[in-house]
Amino acid sequence: MYKVQDLEWPVLTPEVAVCRYRFAWSGVVEGQQRSGQGRGTNVIVRRDGEWMMLHEHLSD
Repeated sequence: MYKVQDLEWPVLTPEVAVCRYRFAWSGVVEGQQRSGQGRGTNVIVRRDGEWMMLHEHLSD
Protein backbone atom coordinates (compact mmCIF):
# COMPACT_ATOMS: atom_id res chain seq x y z
CA MET A 1 0.00 0.00 0.00
CA TYR A 2 1.23 3.50 -0.84
CA LYS A 3 -0.85 6.52 0.19
CA VAL A 4 -0.28 10.21 -0.59
CA GLN A 5 -1.84 12.91 1.60
CA ASP A 6 -1.78 16.71 1.80
CA LEU A 7 -0.74 17.11 -1.84
CA GLU A 8 0.21 20.72 -2.69
CA TRP A 9 1.33 22.28 -6.00
CA PRO A 10 3.39 25.40 -5.11
CA VAL A 11 4.61 25.70 -8.73
CA LEU A 12 2.35 24.88 -11.66
CA THR A 13 3.11 26.31 -15.10
CA PRO A 14 2.64 24.92 -18.62
CA GLU A 15 6.25 23.63 -18.55
CA VAL A 16 7.15 22.95 -14.88
CA ALA A 17 5.28 21.56 -11.89
CA VAL A 18 6.46 21.06 -8.32
CA CYS A 19 4.48 19.11 -5.76
CA ARG A 20 5.00 18.29 -2.12
CA TYR A 21 3.12 15.74 -0.04
CA ARG A 22 3.12 13.37 2.90
CA PHE A 23 3.20 9.63 2.20
CA ALA A 24 2.71 6.37 4.04
CA TRP A 25 3.54 2.87 2.87
CA SER A 26 3.23 -0.70 4.09
CA GLY A 27 4.09 -4.10 2.68
CA VAL A 28 6.13 -7.24 3.09
CA VAL A 29 9.92 -6.88 2.94
CA GLU A 30 12.01 -10.07 3.14
CA GLY A 31 9.02 -11.92 4.59
CA GLN A 32 8.31 -9.35 7.32
CA GLN A 33 5.47 -6.81 7.48
CA ARG A 34 6.96 -3.30 7.31
CA SER A 35 5.67 0.26 7.10
CA GLY A 36 6.90 3.82 7.03
CA GLN A 37 5.98 7.39 6.36
CA GLY A 38 7.57 10.66 5.34
CA ARG A 39 7.48 13.69 3.08
CA GLY A 40 8.11 13.95 -0.63
CA THR A 41 8.85 16.64 -3.20
CA ASN A 42 8.75 16.09 -6.98
CA VAL A 43 9.85 18.33 -9.84
CA ILE A 44 8.12 17.49 -13.13
CA VAL A 45 8.96 19.10 -16.48
CA ARG A 46 7.37 19.03 -19.91
CA ARG A 47 9.80 17.89 -22.63
CA ASP A 48 8.64 17.41 -26.22
CA GLY A 49 5.01 17.54 -25.05
CA GLU A 50 5.47 14.80 -22.43
CA TRP A 51 5.56 15.24 -18.66
CA MET A 52 8.67 13.67 -17.10
CA MET A 53 9.89 13.52 -13.51
CA LEU A 54 13.13 15.47 -13.24
CA HIS A 55 13.71 15.03 -9.51
CA GLU A 56 12.16 13.30 -6.49
CA HIS A 57 13.18 13.77 -2.88
CA LEU A 58 11.80 11.61 -0.05
CA SER A 59 12.57 12.10 3.64
CA ASP A 60 11.41 10.90 7.06
